[in-house]
Amino acid sequence: MFVPGGASRADIVALLDPPLVSPLDTSVQFLTRNGRVIGFEVNGQYVAVPHNILWRHESVNLEFAGGASPLR
Repeated sequence: MFVPGGASRADIVALLDPPLVSPLDTSVQFLTRNGRVIGFEVNGQYVAVPHNILWRHESVNLEFAGGASPLR
């Protein structure tokens, strides 16, 4: 018998258009040299979302202007 438990959908907050940084940005604490990422390509630009961020939020909603670089 399975018993529901844990967080509901409403309890897990998605990240909405978070700022993206270069992997070389040393001021960011959550990026590690050997950390896992989920990577994808958008309009010829490559984006990697750290697994440790997705572990907590489970979804990240990103919006990109047509042809603009996702890195700010």
